[in-house]
Amino acid sequence: MRASVLEYQLLNVSEDEKGTGLELLKSLYVDNCVTSFNSVNEYEKFKEKSTLMLKSVRMDLQQWESNSETGSENAITNVLGYKWDKFQNELFVEIPNAWNFGDMSSITKSKVLSLASQVFDKIGFTSPAVLILKMLLQESWALDLKWDEEWNAQKSSKVKSRFDQIYSLQNIKVPRCAVGSCRELQLHVFTDASKYAYGGIVFVRNVTEQHVVNIQYIVARSRVAPLEKKLD
Repeated sequence: MRASVLEYQLLNVSEDEKGTGLELLKSLYVDNCVTSFNSVNEYEKFKEKSTLMLKSVRMDLQQWESNSETGSENAITNVLGYKWDKFQNELFVEIPNAWNFGDMSSITKSKVLSLASQVFDKIGFTSPAVLILKMLLQESWALDLKWDEEWNAQKSSKVKSRFDQIYSLQNIKVPRCAVGSCRELQLHVFTDASKYAYGGIVFVRNVTEQHVVNIQYIVARSRVAPLEKKLD
C-alpha cells in the first residue's frame, strides 16, 4: 500500500518537479534511496527538492550520506547490504564473524547452510567461492546425510579451506562508479557450464574522450546444476 501511494505521488507531481520525482522513483529500494550525481550541486538540489516533495505526504527522507562529506568521521557506511567506503568510493562485502571458524570442530549440513546463507552479495563477486559450498551441500543431499550428521574428513577439509578463502574476499573492493563519461561503451558477457554448475559474468568496457580504456566488473551469477540431471 505504501509503495503504491508513493509511486502515485511521484508520478503526479508538477511539471517542474517531474525530473526529481522520476529520479527518486527509480532510486528507491524498499526504504532506501540510492542514486548518483555528477556534482555536489546536483546532489544538494536533489536532496532539497526530494525531501520537500515527500514531506508533503508525511514521508521523511533522513540520514543522508554522500562521498562529498569529506569531514565526516563515518568513512564506512552501509548501502543495500554492502559496505561503502565513501572516501575511496568503493563497495565491499562484509563476511559475518561466524565464518571465522573458531571452535567449529565439526562440519554438518546445517552449519554449512546456515553460514552460506549469511553472505549477502547481489553483485556476485563471492559467487565462485560460495558455489563450491553449494555443490558440497548438494552432495550431502544426494548422500541423504542428516542435518546434524558430521561430514567425513575429506568434505570437512574442503569446507574449511573454502571458508578461509571466502573470509579473505572482504578485502576485495569494487569501485562504486561503474561507468563515467565516455565516447564508447561495450558490455562483455562470459558464460561457462559443466555437469556440476554453470555461471556467467559481465564486464563493461568504456573508452573515455581521452581514448583511455577502462574495464569494470559489473555482476556475476553462479548456480549448481540440477541434481536429477547429474544422476541421469
